[in-house]
Amino acid sequence: MLGLDAVELARIQFALNMAITHEGQGRPNTLWWKRVDLLVIIWRTSVLVSYTVVPLLHLLMNAAAGMKSH
Repeated sequence: MLGLDAVELARIQFALNMAITHEGQGRPNTLWWKRVDLLVIIWRTSVLVSYTVVPLLHLLMNAAAGMKSH
């Protein structure tokens, strides 16, 4: 699934659980690197999605509109 391994998925689930359990209690007492780690995971996921969606859009444009690059 999008190139994410089990460790990254576990980190995402942990971060989401932390956000849910600390809701309404102010800022959670988590380490700064855990918050940065979550941001890096989100960024990597968005890059991986971009790498999969862009070629599909190119194929769609080539097939539907006859658009060719070079």
